[in-house]
Amino acid sequence: MTNAQEKPLIQSTILGLEKAALDRWCKGDPTGFLEISAPDVVYFDPFLEKRINGLEELTKLYLPLKGQVNAYHFEMLDPLVQATDKMAVLTFKMELYRSLSPRSRWNMENLPNALVADKTRIEVKLPKYFKSHKISIVMKGVVTIAFLISFSVTTFAQHFDFDYFGLSSPGDSIKLFAPNIVSLKNVKEKSLAISPTGDEVFFSGGKSWPESKIMQVKKINNRWGEPQVADFCMDCFACEPAFSPDGKYLFFSSSKGETDIKQYCIWRMERVGAQWGHPQKIINITDPNIWEFHPTVAKNGSISFCCWDAKTQFGSIYKSEYRDGSYADPVKISLSFDIKSSVTDPFVDPDEKYIITSSTDQNGKGGYDVFISYKKEDNSWSSPVNPGNRFNTSGDEDSFDVSPDGKFVFIYKQDDIYWTEAKGVIKKSSEH
Repeated sequence: MTNAQEKPLIQSTILGLEKAALDRWCKGDPTGFLEISAPDVVYFDPFLEKRINGLEELTKLYLPLKGQVNAYHFEMLDPLVQATDKMAVLTFKMELYRSLSPRSRWNMENLPNALVADKTRIEVKLPKYFKSHKISIVMKGVVTIAFLISFSVTTFAQHFDFDYFGLSSPGDSIKLFAPNIVSLKNVKEKSLAISPTGDEVFFSGGKSWPESKIMQVKKINNRWGEPQVADFCMDCFACEPAFSPDGKYLFFSSSKGETDIKQYCIWRMERVGAQWGHPQKIINITDPNIWEFHPTVAKNGSISFCCWDAKTQFGSIYKSEYRDGSYADPVKISLSFDIKSSVTDPFVDPDEKYIITSSTDQNGKGGYDVFISYKKEDNSWSSPVNPGNRFNTSGDEDSFDVSPDGKFVFIYKQDDIYWTEAKGVIKKSSEH
């Protein structure tokens, strides 16, 4: 055991190092942690395939985060340093304030204290929904830092903090969304995808399909940048991006790598830190006349999408379950339309409480109209509901997308993106 007189010094030293590094982190400088990390630092993150070993690997992960973290203030709650003659362990809870507003506070309470540590091993049992837990270890006078779950831009939390580009709510009116940011002049936009962390937006833009591109707008240092073609779309045509509910994955439809640019299928990218990994093709029905569009992802990982038959010009909605790390063969979703017709562009609620689609030849205004079906107690879908003349016109209507917080509906018409409050459009479970 350490000498009783040494413990206060050890405690103050470790807390001082941690607070100084955290202060720099909140100002966009991750190098504070790199400077106090040992060469053999070990980094644990459940969203990475394997742990990171060594300062060199940690540096590669951290340096791209420079300038991308912006927090107003942090508080270390109940910090505890436990020390022996060979090591010391720091545990604490934390609240991170992204602005002066209390609703921007990240509350990291109720973290468990299940910790076993020795010279060579650390084991921490964390329920998957905990946002952040940091452990600093002093071993032979050298500080080694292990992040069990990293926070800020590397956290895939359920906290949604999108500022809607500073726009006021449209209420029950249908208004143009984010003029000159998302809704651009001489550009055709649709399929808005907002990151659950609120710092990144993707949407389809550019020319008409199949020569469409996916545009990206990113928030850095609390400022939104200009819309630009996403890096992964520079060498291909793509459309209809969609985030997984936890923000860990981005899905989209693309003919990437195909000779025929109409051969669209479903792709997925994984977010690692502040960067996106390489796109992976995940759903591609082998029939060359079948193309896959408009992915939408539930919390359980399943993907619903439009399966388009190029020969018959007929769309159907299919679903692929996510099981044991892979996607099962797609199965057609049965929707109770009065007339057998083409159905396209699904949006599925993350909890699969409802599905929004676009369909022809129903009791609508003409062309493609939007319909909403609700999940029944027997897990079948209710008869599709027409949301009314406010949305369905004599022309063609694309399906809606819904914001991650469920508050707004995004509508695609006249080659622009519009929005309105979801209240009154999407029914609550008790209303259907």
